[in-house]
This record gives sequence, C-alpha cells and structure tokens, in this order.
Amino acid sequence: PLIDQGKISVAQVPRGIRIDIQDNFLFAPGSAKISSPLAVSTLTEITPILVNSKRPIDIEGHTDNRPIKNKDYSSNWELSALRATAVLRILNDEGLGEEQLSATGFASSRPIDTNESPQGRAKNRRVSIFVIQDNSATQ
Repeated sequence: PLIDQGKISVAQVPRGIRIDIQDNFLFAPGSAKISSPLAVSTLTEITPILVNSKRPIDIEGHTDNRPIKNKDYSSNWELSALRATAVLRILNDEGLGEEQLSATGFASSRPIDTNESPQGRAKNRRVSIFVIQDNSATQ
C-alpha cells in the first residue's frame, strides 16, 4: 500500500535495487528523528529481506535545494547525513550487521526531479536504501 500511496518506490538500477522512501513518511519537516510508528514498522518489516540478501546496504539521505538553518542543522548536508544515519540505526538494531551498512548524506546534490515545483522538491527529499548487486561497486 505504501508504494501505491507514493511513500515508497522500488527500482532495479545498475548498482542493484533502490528503495526510495519519501522524507515526509519518515521525518517531520526539518528533523532527522523518525517520527512515525508506521515508518519504524515498515523499516522493521523490510530488514529481514535485507539481512537475507547478505549484500552491502548503502543508505543515502537527500534534500531539496531550499537552505535549512535551525538550531539542530546548519545545512542540508547535516540534515541529509543524519537522516541516513537514523535509518541505518533502525536497520542495524533490527539485525543488519554493521559490516553490511553504510550511510551518506548528499544534501541537494543528486536530485531526481526539478526543484522548481513543490512536487519536485518533495520527490528530492528522500532516503534511498541501495541493495548493492556487485560488491565491487562499493570499492
């Protein structure tokens, strides 16, 4: 149902499988704290699939190009990195080994849509979970 609602998308990409999760499903605006029990439950449900894959898992945080500066984050770099790390922490707590995991913040440097519209900016604000197909892709 979350795919039908546009909260999550899954795609085969050259690196492997990419699971994109929209930021508003995981986080309150301007926050890196996972705010929804449904979001935690969803991450908990997909963890066994990721564990069974025995593949490296790269987690990427992304933002739109609107600057953020508040008491917690001085830029989108910090926000995107901490969001990726928040997802990593749940996956690790649920059984994914740290040797499989990495997290990176990309801020607004890798948009998948335009930043000229609210809909495009919303698509750019996401966390991507990559199940790496080929171990050499991470080296």
